[in-house]
Amino acid sequence: MTKRIISVFACLILISTSACSKSYLNNNIIGADVQSHSDIKVIDINLTEEAYGIGVDKEHTDLLEAINSALSDIKADGTYDEIISHYETEFVPEPVETAKLDSSKDQLVVATTSDFPPFDYEKDGQAYGIDKELIKEIADRLGKELVLVDVNFDIMFLTVSDHKADACIAGITITDERKKYIDFSDPYYIDGLQVAVRTDNTDFDNCKTVEDINNVFATKDSSYKVAVEANTTGEDFIQLNNAGLTIDSCPDQADCIDKLNLGKVDCVIGDAGVLKYLLTEEIED
Repeated sequence: MTKRIISVFACLILISTSACSKSYLNNNIIGADVQSHSDIKVIDINLTEEAYGIGVDKEHTDLLEAINSALSDIKADGTYDEIISHYETEFVPEPVETAKLDSSKDQLVVATTSDFPPFDYEKDGQAYGIDKELIKEIADRLGKELVLVDVNFDIMFLTVSDHKADACIAGITITDERKKYIDFSDPYYIDGLQVAVRTDNTDFDNCKTVEDINNVFATKDSSYKVAVEANTTGEDFIQLNNAGLTIDSCPDQADCIDKLNLGKVDCVIGDAGVLKYLLTEEIED
C-alpha cells in the first residue's frame, strides 16, 4: 500500500515580526477528491493560536541559547522553508537517522514521539517529520550527533527534567504549565486547535468565530462526546470551556479520527495541521 499526501502547507507564510512560521491552512485544500476517501470535514475556525517550541533541560542554558541561534540561522538562510517544502505538494520527506546513545561522543539526545504527523511519525521503521528534520539540522549545526528517544507524550517533559534527554520536540505547544519542567526555545511553528465532524453534521455550518463554536457546544449535554488526544491542549480546551461534555481521551489524533469515522464520538478537537494532514491522505491499493 502506498500513500500520497496532498499539501496542507502550501499556504505556509513566514511571519518575520514573530520570527516563527504560521500556517494558514486553506479549507479549499480539502476538496471533493479527498472527501471521496473520508466522511469527515474540518471546521476552519481556530479555537486557539498555539506556538510550538523545542523543550530544553533547565540546567542547559547554554544549549538553549545555541538552539535559538541555530533556529534563527535556519529560518534566515531558507533551510526552514526547504524542510517545510518536503511536506508540500510533492510528498518527499527525508528520513532522519538516529545514533545510539554513547556517552563518549558529543551527542544531542532528544525525546520525541512517532504519532503526530506531519511533525513526527514513522514509516517502514524510519523516522520522518518536520520536527525530526528540523532537530537534525540543529544538531548538525551544533556539531552534535543526534540521538532520538521515542517516549510517550505524557512523560516527555519529565524525561527532560530528569536529565534523561537534553531536549524534546513533538509539536509541543508552549504553556506555563510545561515551563515548570523545561525551558522553551523560540517558537518555530504556530498552529491552532480546530473541530472536525462528520460531513453530514451541520451543527457548526453557520459558525464564524470561536464564540460561535462554544455556543454550539453550550447546547449539548453529557451525551455529546468529544475525542481529543490525551494530555494535550485539545483536552485542556474542552475541559476549561465545555466541562459538561463527555471527553474521550485517545492515544493520538489518528485514533480520534477513527472513532469519529466509526460514529463513536460526535466531534474531534485537535491541532489543525495534524487533522488536515490525516484527512488529506489518499490511500491507494
